[in-house]
Amino acid sequence: MISELRKKKLTKVFNTLDSDGSGVITKADLEKSFESTVAIRGYKPGTSEYQSAYDQSVTQQWNDLATMDSNNDGEVTLEEFIAYYDKPASDPTLNQLIAAGGEVLFSMGDADGSGQIGLSEFKQMNAAWQSDEGQAEATFTQLDQNGDGSISKEEFLAHCKDFFFSDDPKAPGNLILGPV
Repeated sequence: MISELRKKKLTKVFNTLDSDGSGVITKADLEKSFESTVAIRGYKPGTSEYQSAYDQSVTQQWNDLATMDSNNDGEVTLEEFIAYYDKPASDPTLNQLIAAGGEVLFSMGDADGSGQIGLSEFKQMNAAWQSDEGQAEATFTQLDQNGDGSISKEEFLAHCKDFFFSDDPKAPGNLILGPV
């Protein structure tokens, strides 16, 4: 049985992905979120950057979400979403999904391609995810565990795994999308 803390975190992810607030996630939700992200990044339709970002943020992510759609109606409900994640941390399929999603989020956040996410990039990520940009600096400080002023891909992916699996309310990964 999935813990209340994990349900709370998964509900936050679900609500972030449900960009129109309809109570279900559809491919159109991902496209709407994608448009916010590319507007911040300045990608223009027809460019290779735009297409690559679309492939990662919409196509790949929708393909992953579609596996959660247990009744195959083209929509993912909160119940379907949480049920899919109600697996142990040792589940290889779920680990692969979380790692792939973390890679996508990291690449979208690493605007300059440096292999690190700096504070300004993290603030942009928060704005694109409809999260509280005002909290971004405090959250960033907690996620930058080695204090070097950036979040490496390794740190980010570890935080993603903590977010989805940890039942520790103080785990820094709980903050990846802002306070839960």
